[in-house]
Amino acid sequence: MPETTLPTSRPDNQPRRVLTLLDAVCIIVGTIIGAGIFETTPLIASNAGNIYWLIGLWLLGGLLVLIGAICFAELTSANPNAVGGDYVYLKKATGRPVAFIFAWAAFWVIRPGNIGAMAMIFARYFDEIVPMPGGSPVPYAILAVLVLSGANLLGMHQGKWVQNVLTITKVAGILMIVTLAFALPSSADPVEPATPLAGGSILLAMVLIMFTFGGWNDISFVAAEIKSPHKNLFRSLVFGTLGVTLIYILINVAFCVGLGFEAMANSQAVAADVVKSTLGPDSMLGRESGRLISALVCISCLGAINGIILTSPRIYYAAGQDYPQLGALGRWDRKRDLPWPATIAQAAVTVGLLMICYTYSNAFEVIVIVTAPVFWLFLGLTALTLIVLRIRRRPGSKDEVAEGAVTEEKSDAVIFQVPLFPLPPLILAGACFAMVYTSVDYLISQKYWLVAWLIGGIMLVGLALGFVLKPDRQAE
Repeated sequence: MPETTLPTSRPDNQPRRVLTLLDAVCIIVGTIIGAGIFETTPLIASNAGNIYWLIGLWLLGGLLVLIGAICFAELTSANPNAVGGDYVYLKKATGRPVAFIFAWAAFWVIRPGNIGAMAMIFARYFDEIVPMPGGSPVPYAILAVLVLSGANLLGMHQGKWVQNVLTITKVAGILMIVTLAFALPSSADPVEPATPLAGGSILLAMVLIMFTFGGWNDISFVAAEIKSPHKNLFRSLVFGTLGVTLIYILINVAFCVGLGFEAMANSQAVAADVVKSTLGPDSMLGRESGRLISALVCISCLGAINGIILTSPRIYYAAGQDYPQLGALGRWDRKRDLPWPATIAQAAVTVGLLMICYTYSNAFEVIVIVTAPVFWLFLGLTALTLIVLRIRRRPGSKDEVAEGAVTEEKSDAVIFQVPLFPLPPLILAGACFAMVYTSVDYLISQKYWLVAWLIGGIMLVGLALGFVLKPDRQAE
């Protein structure tokens, strides 16, 4: 692979490189591992039918995420100074209108939806520990968003410290459950098949698995803040996704060993049931298993929420740098190393979304279903940008010289190139568009028309603004 040097200088109003490899891995692992592994595992198991299909489907999900990781490894290593990740890739490959629509969707729909969904699960489990007076736990969700947004507003140092602590704590908690299950296995057959659901069960299992793997690409938003990006971007993406895949497979096998496959597939609180089964319902920890697992789920949710809050404002900052009309979002605090107006705006929109969904008894499901098509659509489009940008970066091409991919300035930065090109980005895009179809089909079947029309209206406004607003000439 020919070495391609990259520019290393950056303007004074750009982020500094303050994130280490450990910070980057904790962002990836902490954002991916939320409550999904505890919430969706029994349903995935019942759809898979037996442990062999279950592990095979998790391996397939991990493979798809690894393919995505290597695609983003090339995108990030080719654009190590890019602030906003997908926004920049879409801007370079398709033009500013499409990039603006992505930023608009991320601001109003995707990122508040991601944060809101995890905040709702946090609220439900925290309510098990400290019941909320008056019934609805939604105020806990709002409080979690405000507290973590406040922590990140203190500065990048505080935000990444919170992320590292939450990530290490949740991984340690999961590994403790795995250790318990293997040390004190159930007498039930761990491979005894369960009765799979009729019709489309494997497809539904994959939808749930891909949801549980969500968040691995968020590291691209802070690529410009990672030290030694030519080494650490690739390493963090690969180490993070492989590490999560290993953890997910271990916890699934542990659930099977601790309960037996049939009991696992029918469990309503699988992690708590494993602790109670292995330690005994009469032991102190067995009696408190529900609260202990609720605390672990809360920590997992907080880690995912904090990871999204930390990374996402970089998208709006990048758009604010391009468009004078959004200039307030394009402010960067060099002392605290963060775009503080974008962070505040994101918190406000997320709280607004939670307030809108306050009246729904199944607010988590509503948020996930109505935001999923938009999320997967833009992730699929971003995967295809890799093909466009790789072609433009060919030696001697006009775009390669114009974009500064080759300069007289020497650097040890080398662009990672995806093997078997263009197959990986096509596979990733195909998987994303399949998720769009599946999520839209489910949205229609559940008839969530009110919220769907609201989000559809927001997207139409963004589409119009994308072609009406004019970017700053200096940003061209």
